[in-house]
Amino acid sequence: MTTGSDFVVPIDKPEGPTSHDIVGAVRRALGTRRVGHTGTLDPFASGLLLMCIGRATRLAEYLSDLDKSYEAVARLGVTTDTLDLKGEVVCERSGWVDLDIDRVTAAVMGFQGTLDQVPPQFSAKKVDGEAMHRRARRGERVELPPCKVTVHEIVLLSMDSTTVRLSPITSSSVLGLIPVIPHTALSEKTSVIGIS
Repeated sequence: MTTGSDFVVPIDKPEGPTSHDIVGAVRRALGTRRVGHTGTLDPFASGLLLMCIGRATRLAEYLSDLDKSYEAVARLGVTTDTLDLKGEVVCERSGWVDLDIDRVTAAVMGFQGTLDQVPPQFSAKKVDGEAMHRRARRGERVELPPCKVTVHEIVLLSMDSTTVRLSPITSSSVLGLIPVIPHTALSEKTSVIGIS
């Protein structure tokens, strides 16, 4: 790569490719191996992926620590084994039908602040150099201690008969919104999964 080729570029990652797929595409397009990103997005997620090129890869550790904001959609009454829309349904409940927007808003607002989050088994968090989701897909379970995470702000954008849309601003350490908000937060009879 020539001099002056050290930079950070924002990529609008579409649904489908992995974050590593995007790294590969940038490497091919720019003809360099020195490319990194500042945080993994699930393949089914779309959003901003900061790509660090050349010597700018040294900035990745600092950019990775920035807060993040996103929009999430949760389906009420369904729990999957992966806590996302790609998993197998393991539980369905109907207690959520009695919930109203005021109760959901109050429950969601209760999760602002610093919380303990046990990293989900199906996450990109690495243990001994391997992403937890790879271990989980092999049937392995890794017990990890909770991590301190911060939800700076969370706004309930909408609620309809089966879904809620949320917009949180979180610390970089949050590994998905839904594992932060347990299903008991909305109702003892309710389960939620993130679908976006």
